[in-house]
Amino acid sequence: MKYFNTSGPNIPVEHYTLERTKLIERGMDLVQRKRYFTIWAPRQTGKSTYFRLLLLELEAMGYQVIHFNVENYKDAPLQGLLEKLRLELEKIGLTVPHLESFDAFSRYIETINDRRLVLIIDE
Repeated sequence: MKYFNTSGPNIPVEHYTLERTKLIERGMDLVQRKRYFTIWAPRQTGKSTYFRLLLLELEAMGYQVIHFNVENYKDAPLQGLLEKLRLELEKIGLTVPHLESFDAFSRYIETINDRRLVLIIDE
């Protein structure tokens, strides 16, 4: 039996969920055209749920997707965030050098040409 979710991740098979089919299709189109995009909206309006649903659709199309939430790194040193990003990339089989800066991370990402990779940075 489904119920209204008021905290934590929204899970469509368990919770009432507004289907955002057109918005997900738009996100898939942007990814296929290799475009960056941002979703801005107030807290608790479904951004993370949208990204999780988009992730499932993209994976079904053969993309490797990393959904990374930076909210817990707001007050953390940059090296902690970069190390977490490096570990997430290694989970999908990439060999990532030690990253000294976000610029180094960005330059590394630009070198990946042998796979369909999507990086979703949430919060």
